[in-house]
Amino acid sequence: MSHTEEILDIADLTEVAYPRPDLAGGCGDMWDITLPDEETTIRLLDRDRAGDIDIYVFTEGRAQIESGHMTFRRNMAAPGYVAMMLDQLVADYS
Repeated sequence: MSHTEEILDIADLTEVAYPRPDLAGGCGDMWDITLPDEETTIRLLDRDRAGDIDIYVFTEGRAQIESGHMTFRRNMAAPGYVAMMLDQLVADYS
């Protein structure tokens, strides 16, 4: 299980998240979560840089306007912390 898969498992989002190797382009492990309204996508990216995790929030459906970006480094990239933020983002944008 990868670092991002562990985060998704803790956040109980494995059923709705899908991998995006087509967009990763060597950046690392990338997963998208499209919310039910199909207007918001949350992207989880492990750039393979010393365990850093990035979360992006895209809104406006297919326009994919970046509405937010967070980077979790070192201890803050622990799966529990990142999963907690994912839970909050899903709740805020749902």
